[in-house]
Amino acid sequence: MKLTTHTARQGATFLVIVVAVILLYYHMSNRMTPTEGTEVPTAVQEVLLKNLNKEYPATPREVMKYYMEIQKCMYNDDYTEEEFKQLALREMELYDEELCSLQEETAYLSGLQSEITQFKEDGKRMYDTWVSASTDVEYYALYGRECANMEGIYYIRTGVNLGHSGYTFVLRKDEEGHWKILGWKESGE
Repeated sequence: MKLTTHTARQGATFLVIVVAVILLYYHMSNRMTPTEGTEVPTAVQEVLLKNLNKEYPATPREVMKYYMEIQKCMYNDDYTEEEFKQLALREMELYDEELCSLQEETAYLSGLQSEITQFKEDGKRMYDTWVSASTDVEYYALYGRECANMEGIYYIRTGVNLGHSGYTFVLRKDEEGHWKILGWKESGE
């Protein structure tokens, strides 16, 4: 009798495990598959979905990662004219007001579009980016405002040739506590 009870318990345990695995598989396969008629957003649309009013990046590193995502979309992806304008304006939302005041919006959009067109005509592609680790961000105060310096690298492919461009970015905290890009220069300058 003990053998039968033990065997029955093993059988019941095995059955519960099999049912749990089947249910888990069914749940995961239905969750990962987009439903019919649902479009998967493009990289451009993903970047534009971020609501900076509600979820502004909290650290200089997060600001730079998002900024570089925007730039990868602008320099690599296909998009409509309206999406280009939205990307460029989203980029400007990450800029310090002092940096924004240096150029009128229309001139900025035109210059940026020319730069991107030339980049693509030269057969270039931004295949990756890198931002300093949080521990490598240099924090300091300047004229009573919090500032941060950090490094960023763009990895560029031109045909079969691989290269990179490194920059030192300067960010400054605004009155709302948001880190904004104040400027940059090529590393080594």
